[in-house]
Amino acid sequence: MKRRDAVIALLAAPALAAPVWAQQTVKQFSGKALDSTSGQWLYTEQHRQVWDGDRWLSGTIRYVTPQGQLMAEKSLDFSQDRFIPLTRMAQAAVGHEEAITKITADAVTMETSDGGQRKTDDVKRSSPMAADSGFHSFVVANFDALMAGKTVTLAFGVVSQRTTFRFRIKKTDVVEQGGQTRVSLLAEPDSLLRLLAAPLKLVYDGKTRDLLEYDGLSNLTDPATRKTPSVRIVYDYAKG
Repeated sequence: MKRRDAVIALLAAPALAAPVWAQQTVKQFSGKALDSTSGQWLYTEQHRQVWDGDRWLSGTIRYVTPQGQLMAEKSLDFSQDRFIPLTRMAQAAVGHEEAITKITADAVTMETSDGGQRKTDDVKRSSPMAADSGFHSFVVANFDALMAGKTVTLAFGVVSQRTTFRFRIKKTDVVEQGGQTRVSLLAEPDSLLRLLAAPLKLVYDGKTRDLLEYDGLSNLTDPATRKTPSVRIVYDYAKG
């Protein structure tokens, strides 16, 4: 993967064990991923999340083609850290797998495998830090500050690159549409890397704090081109 692919990351394989919590709710929804340029329907994300109040505990994501064929799977376990999950994603068609296998007070162990060649790095922790899909939990936890106009920064762990990048997030717009408050956020590298890579554009529901839209690099590789496409993902919470 190219270095610029590391910028996103945003937005899967055997499920990791999660602890038993007192009160759990299950949220299921889908996201339709369209090519940012052509509008072609590339794949659908099928999400299943387990929550305890406002804390995301664990979940899975299945990535399927428009015809319903499985492309990749991801598992997520937030039992050790609210913003850094134990996670594993496998995309068999391109022989790629990536994971966070260990979290300590000082480091996060990130692992990738391409064509059977496995690499592992212990990435130094900093504060605040989020990794992989924990980026969403970090945004939700800082939503009030973002709504107040503050710029929030963090170290974002990109598993595919086995490293972290400094990111900054800020609110760019708030629109009332159809009885819904749509909050637009911009997430970009907090370094000169932003001159080389496009930012992430996110739209959240101001009331539920659900992610409504994502615009940026996919976290899947196109099997035909071996490149990472830019996608616009629209999420539907009415059906899983």
